[in-house]
Amino acid sequence: MTHAAFSEAVNAPQAKSQMGISDTILPTRDFHLRGLAPLALFVTWYQRARFRAELLADLRHKAEYLKDIGICRHEATSEAARFFWEPVLLRRSLSNPPLP
Repeated sequence: MTHAAFSEAVNAPQAKSQMGISDTILPTRDFHLRGLAPLALFVTWYQRARFRAELLADLRHKAEYLKDIGICRHEATSEAARFFWEPVLLRRSLSNPPLP
């Protein structure tokens, strides 16, 4: 293959099935923001840990307040026992709707 034929083959348009992933992803100007993702993860973990610590304190000292907002003791206990990296699953129970 000659040099001219090689350069023509390189510059020829590719079919969509032959395009690589680097050809379809455009470079981003916000590349520096990707470095903040681990920080956001740690902030989320910290917020979950604080929420569960406050929930546990409410269970010990103000259990009647949790019942007032529709959270039963079992749900609050199981949520407070979860690890900080697990998402929050606590939802307001429909069996005990809050009073108007």
